[in-house]
Order: sequence, then structure tokens, then C-alpha cells
Amino acid sequence: MKAVILAGMFMLFRSEVFRRLGGFDERYFMYYEDADLCARLRRLGHDVRRVPSSRVVHHARRTRHWIPRYLLWQLASMLRFLWSRAVGRN
Repeated sequence: MKAVILAGMFMLFRSEVFRRLGGFDERYFMYYEDADLCARLRRLGHDVRRVPSSRVVHHARRTRHWIPRYLLWQLASMLRFLWSRAVGRN
């Protein structure tokens, strides 16, 4: 089965599960905190699923994709996420 990563703004889970996870990992700034949450949820034995019948609209500002610092933040978070998995930190 393929690992699912859900966008953080659309995740639903109980607050006690969030507390058990220890909340957000503050090493991530703006990007990849949702991938980290999904990975930690699976590690605790929770299912991470997409519900195809649900429909959600996220009105994001797309202009930030053209600003270099946002790209750098995203790349830094992605590398942090991949590195932490490679060395078994999370």
C-alpha cells in the first residue's frame, strides 16, 4: 500500500491523538509539517486515509510560489524531513 500524505489544512483526528504525537515538530517552518504528522501517525499505528467522496476547496495565494525564500523554506523542510527518516530520528 502506498503511503498517503494529506495536506495539513484538511486533516482530521482526535485532540488526544495530537497530544500523543507531541503536537507539531517545530523544526518545520511552513512546509512538510503535514508529511511529518502523517509519518508519525502511521508509526503510532493509525491509519492515514484519503476520503475520495469528500470535497474541500483551499483558496491559497499562489503568488508565494514565485518568491525565492518560500522555495528555500520548502526545500529546507523537505530535506529535513527526508534526512530525519534516513537517520531514523522520527
